[in-house]
Amino acid sequence: RPHKDQVGEMKLIEQQLSKDAHFFQNAHKKLSLPLRKHRKLAMTLKQDLEQYQKEKVALRESLDHVHGLEEKIKAKKWEQEVLTQKIEEIVAKEEKVKKRLARDISEVQQKEGFKNLLLEKKIETMNADIDTTNAALKEIMNSTQLPP
Repeated sequence: RPHKDQVGEMKLIEQQLSKDAHFFQNAHKKLSLPLRKHRKLAMTLKQDLEQYQKEKVALRESLDHVHGLEEKIKAKKWEQEVLTQKIEEIVAKEEKVKKRLARDISEVQQKEGFKNLLLEKKIETMNADIDTTNAALKEIMNSTQLPP
C-alpha cells in the first residue's frame, strides 16, 4: 500500500499542481493585459514628460526673452522721458527768447519813434528858425533897400 498511497498522493499533488497552474495561468492572463496597458501608459507618460521638459525649457527661454524686451522698453521709456524733458526745456527757453526779442524790438521801435519825433521837432524848430531868419533878412533888406 505504501506505493499505492504514494501514487494516490502523487495524483493528488499533481491535481493540486494542475489547479495551481491553471489558477496562475488565469491570474497571469488577468494581470498581463493591465500590465501591458500600464507599460504603454508609462511609455506615453515618459514621452509626455520629455515633451513637457522641452516646452518648459522653451518657455523659460521665451520668458527670458520677454524679460529682456521689457528691460529694453523700460530703458527706452526712460530715454523718452529724458528727451521729453529736454524738449520742454528748449521750448521754454525758446519762448523766453521770443518774448525778450519782442520786448527788445518794441523798445527799439519806441526809441526810434521817439528819436524820429525829436528829429521832426528839431526840423520844425530849424525850419521855424530859418523862416524867422529869412523874414529878418527880408526886413533888413527892405529897410536898407539893397537889391536882392
